[in-house]
Amino acid sequence: MNPGFVFFSPAGRIDRKTFLFGAIALFAASVGSDFLSASLGPSMVLLSIIIAALIWWCALAVYGKRLHDAGLSAWLLVAFAILYWVVYFIGTSVFLPIIDPEFHAFQIELQEQVQAGTMSFMEMMQRASEVEGSPILTSVASNGVATLIVGGIHFLLGSNTGANKHGPATSADTASSEL
Repeated sequence: MNPGFVFFSPAGRIDRKTFLFGAIALFAASVGSDFLSASLGPSMVLLSIIIAALIWWCALAVYGKRLHDAGLSAWLLVAFAILYWVVYFIGTSVFLPIIDPEFHAFQIELQEQVQAGTMSFMEMMQRASEVEGSPILTSVASNGVATLIVGGIHFLLGSNTGANKHGPATSADTASSEL
């Protein structure tokens, strides 16, 4: 397995085992990025954006190649990205009151002030960024659930035995089509 091919090239195919390795590595990188962003604070937002963009590119390569292995177009990733974000935001709505009830109460208070017109949206964002202990665990939990669902669907996709328009057969075609 060539990590450069797996993580940086959107062309070609990968089998289930390689996909699983890639998806776990990307989840770990994403969690690490969340903790790094939280520790750096708002002053390093550009670095956080660059790291997030790199992780998303790698995800496009890994998940796209898994779709290619099933004989599908990587354009389906648009639908999977929408599914990911829907699950992520629902997860955040569910997990925030459970994991960080104090931050959740603070967030509701700020939203009410914005709706009442006593605070601008920009003031709300500024006050929220000043709060210690951002809801990092909520983000990790939501990311985990969304990754498990989207990654699970990709993992369960069957492989085309033999070559297809995306490249030659993967080395584990026979084993992965039996799962």
